[in-house]
Amino acid sequence: MKMVVLFLLLAGTTSAVAEPICVRPLAPTKAIALRIFEAVIAGQERPAIRRKYVADIQDDGNSWTAAQSLRGGDSYRQFKGPHGEAMEEVRMTEGGGGLEMRIDKCTAAISHVQFSR
Repeated sequence: MKMVVLFLLLAGTTSAVAEPICVRPLAPTKAIALRIFEAVIAGQERPAIRRKYVADIQDDGNSWTAAQSLRGGDSYRQFKGPHGEAMEEVRMTEGGGGLEMRIDKCTAAISHVQFSR
């Protein structure tokens, strides 16, 4: 009996846990990842706030990184010279605060959720 218990303890400490094989991914495409991201956003932000952002989905191998960024034109400034002539146009990102998260391709689990600055 003591020999069996010792063997089980040693076997448990030296064996590596195998990662599960993903037979049928729940979020295999960018379109599905976007739908998951939009569902989370819909529960977190009012429609008026959501319209200020555009969603971006990046493939990270086993997961998707989903993030919001400000739409173009929301941070547009035109600088004028001393006589009122247009000198320069600059597009800047002011603020931010968009939602970011990671979506596992196999399980569709959501992790690393945060609001960026």
